Amino acid sequence: MSARQEDPSSLAQAVSSDDAHTRYRNMLHALQLADKCEPTTTAFCVGCTIYTRSTSQLLSTGYSRELPGNTHAEQCALDKIVAAGARGDQDAAAGQQRLGLDLFTTMEPCSKRASDPKGCAQRIIEFNASANVLHGRILRVERVLQGVREPTDFQLCEGQRLLRDAGVEVLTVLPPPLTELLPEVGESGREDDRTWLEKECLRIAKKSHADQPASPGSEVEKLWREARF
Repeated sequence: MSARQEDPSSLAQAVSSDDAHTRYRNMLHALQLADKCEPTTTAFCVGCTIYTRSTSQLLSTGYSRELPGNTHAEQCALDKIVAAGARGDQDAAAGQQRLGLDLFTTMEPCSKRASDPKGCAQRIIEFNASANVLHGRILRVERVLQGVREPTDFQLCEGQRLLRDAGVEVLTVLPPPLTELLPEVGESGREDDRTWLEKECLRIAKKSHADQPASPGSEVEKLWREARF
């Protein structure tokens, strides 16, 4: 499936609905973006995609340090929407139809960061509160779909709690079974692992880190590296 980009003028719940495959594909897109990050030992490599909920059309993308400064993936993706013309205007937003958004991020949105007093969870909450209007519709991130929880390497993350307290759903995306994606896996006797996507999100996040997990193997890596969008 190819996503068309729109004109820009306490454990996470696992996704198990009918459109789980679409969400899986959208997360693969975010993982490809995470892999584009310039690696550093002092931060994670994270990718983010933002889609409309109703039609799964791509609205924005971002990855860690893509924009100037020590920017985070979610921050970059949200800032691009605002730069494209979305305006926070409570009066203009009155009575406007709402456009719900799904924000996909390979790692749980941060709640604290050493380089900025505002974490990505707070930025998402503020984006929703700002009544951003684009093309006559109020934009609101209704769901955050993550690949993996943020480990405690740098901070104790409370992103999930902050988002849920603000009325934003937080879900963890599960991939289809490996035996479905790679039929030869069952024949080889490998365990039918549905945690491989979570592990890959963490592995790419820790590029250049001393404790970066090992690759799951080239056949598994191909599942997201060769995906087309």
